[in-house]
Amino acid sequence: MLLKKMLMISVAAAAFFTFADDAWAAPVTRSERMIRRQRPAQSERRPRGNLYETFLGKAPRMPTERGLLIIYAFHDRNGNQQRDSGEELLRREIVCMVDNIGYQVPAFIPGLKLNQGYTVNCVPHPQSGRFQPINPEEDFFVVRRGQVFEVNIPCRPLSASSPGEASSE
Repeated sequence: MLLKKMLMISVAAAAFFTFADDAWAAPVTRSERMIRRQRPAQSERRPRGNLYETFLGKAPRMPTERGLLIIYAFHDRNGNQQRDSGEELLRREIVCMVDNIGYQVPAFIPGLKLNQGYTVNCVPHPQSGRFQPINPEEDFFVVRRGQVFEVNIPCRPLSASSPGEASSE
């Protein structure tokens, strides 16, 4: 019985004192013990973030946070290389290459990387192209997030045979 009482006293004493650095430390209050039980140690804490970030990593940047390219083509009737009233937009008449990817014009190209230069190369559409770009190449550089580039490609009709070409007949 005496042994049982001594054991209970030692357990009660251990509840009020903590052992740190091989010496008994100051008494710990009940609220401090509850906090220590609830809060995991610094090394056991998980990184903050949502479930997506925990398993898959950070989400990629939204295309609107990067550059955006919009390409139009128009029939340049007067040859001034500017779109005037009465010069209609062309659809599916030319193809433009951006970053080694071909786009039918009109084209909407999101997700251009910041601080990077791009070149737009345009050619007549292989099946339906009746027009040829006057300036087949345009260069631009993405300087700030969300920058929008609108490229208007002036075009002229393809002729049956261009002057200077030899006839194959």
